[in-house]
Amino acid sequence: LAVNVMALAILVGSLLYLGRYQDRIIASETDDLLMQARITAGAVAEGAVVINDEDRNILSPLLARLMVRRLAETTATRTRLFDTDGTLLADSRILLGAEGKIESTDLEEPEEEKSIGARIVGALFDVIDLIPEREKYPLYREEDFQHDDPYNIVKHAARGVKAKQVWSTSSGGLTLTVAVPVQHYKQVLGVLMLSRSGVKIDEAIRAVRLDILKIF
Repeated sequence: LAVNVMALAILVGSLLYLGRYQDRIIASETDDLLMQARITAGAVAEGAVVINDEDRNILSPLLARLMVRRLAETTATRTRLFDTDGTLLADSRILLGAEGKIESTDLEEPEEEKSIGARIVGALFDVIDLIPEREKYPLYREEDFQHDDPYNIVKHAARGVKAKQVWSTSSGGLTLTVAVPVQHYKQVLGVLMLSRSGVKIDEAIRAVRLDILKIF
């Protein structure tokens, strides 16, 4: 009886640990994304700020688009720059072509065909994951017209504070987002928002799941 109880205790305890493990990975990835956002915002504040006719510092949409595109092209992070009123100034997924704007989309890698045993194990863990109380994140929706209305973190960042949000996707994954103010001599000129897929988090959770199954 003790041996059987020990096996069940290992399984239940591991599942409870899985939720805390996911929270720690999310916090680590979000902090890394926040650091990247602060560096990018500092670069934009130094290179994309111009003086208008009223001798006021403003963000140049053209310079901002060029900088955002160049800074984001070497990373797997989507970068968006908003004005203080919430208007989208630059998006790393939008290219300027000869006939206007062209939006680029990252293609998902084709999933490997899983064996019957792997599908059964995956379905089993999907059901077991409902046992421990894990945080539920709001569903991420992509707006056709990019404005800050669906992104409350942009409104918070426009007031000069850093903000972050974790979203759930319709496919069951996660999307991490952070927003930081773009400041020039402590004057908030815009908001930089970075988004990153939670693919690494899903892979880490999947690896821990397999370890739990082996131990069980």
